[in-house]
Amino acid sequence: MKDQEQRTPGQPDGAKALLDPADAVWPSEESLIGAIALGASGVQMGTVFLSCEESGASPNHRKTLLTREAGKTALTRGFTGRLARGIKNQLLDELSQKETEILPYPLQRALVRHLSILAEKAGLRELLPLWAGQSARPSHCEDVNVLLSNLVTQVSGIAESVQRWGAARSSQSQPEAS
Repeated sequence: MKDQEQRTPGQPDGAKALLDPADAVWPSEESLIGAIALGASGVQMGTVFLSCEESGASPNHRKTLLTREAGKTALTRGFTGRLARGIKNQLLDELSQKETEILPYPLQRALVRHLSILAEKAGLRELLPLWAGQSARPSHCEDVNVLLSNLVTQVSGIAESVQRWGAARSSQSQPEAS
């Protein structure tokens, strides 16, 4: 039971390594440090980078990621014909209706892409496919270099002591050889 208490969400029973579902540790440095303390050798962050200017995401997509709406996500096949997660808006809701016919990938992706070009030009965020991860809370990235620099500084400041604590805790839970 003790092992299960230390598992991260999404980690299979009996897994030897800690697994983090994509995007589950952002937006807080504390969550990232917590994953390290539990023994993770790395984490995956995705959506926070979408809000950075360098991401290639549209200005309207980046603006939405800075709002509270970013925390309201859902799964849909409507964006591409394959399962994806996006920020809830009119497009996601309408494409997720049971009666809405979805084309197979890549046809659905091409259709939605053509529609999104027009929606972006018109500034209609409600009609954009707003890709986001499960933990897409309001992001705060404007420049990826600043984001990464701040993250490294903040995590480095306490990561070494957290790793020592985690190693000591791990060695205490190992049975001694006779």
